[in-house]
Amino acid sequence: MRNIIIFLLLALIIFSSPLSGENKEETSKIPFTYILPGIEQIKHKDYLKGVILLTSFSGCITGAIINNNRGNDYYEKYLNSVIVEEIVEMRRKTEDSFRKRNYFLVGAFSVWIIHLIDLQFFNNKTKGVKGEIRKNGFSFGLYYTF
Repeated sequence: MRNIIIFLLLALIIFSSPLSGENKEETSKIPFTYILPGIEQIKHKDYLKGVILLTSFSGCITGAIINNNRGNDYYEKYLNSVIVEEIVEMRRKTEDSFRKRNYFLVGAFSVWIIHLIDLQFFNNKTKGVKGEIRKNGFSFGLYYTF
């Protein structure tokens, strides 16, 4: 999984074009719309995709925060418990809450990667992804037009 994420990030870097700007300082800045998924899609009047990305990302972040706080509460109860059954139960609830938090963080990161792929390949006519099903199999490729 880690190798796939590294490959996707490297592909985005290779196929991305430099940001436009008047001077060198402006070109090195990353726009806010690259950081928050969905804003750039809404800006390009692709409302459905933008709303889906924005709500998915904010829902995942919210879920991660809620489960983190819940896990911290269970951990406090775990530390203050003196009954063995209660200690075991609080430990289990703590681990479950932190596991759910991690799933939500992976979901938020996945939505962000989908957002970056969409910005780099599907909002521009010079870059894209092309797939083809042939008699002998399936081919998949990235294209970049200069």
